[in-house]
Amino acid sequence: MHGQPPPGKPFDISERTIRFALRALSAMICRIDEAA
Repeated sequence: MHGQPPPGKPFDISERTIRFALRALSAMICRIDEAA
C-alpha cells in the first residue's frame, strides 16, 4: 500500500488518535452485533 511508511520508520500517530480509532471501531462492532 502506498500510504504505509517504509519498514523501520516509526508511526507519527498520537495516543489520542489511536484511542479514538479504537473507540469508533468498538462502537461499530457493537452496532453490527446488535443488528445481527
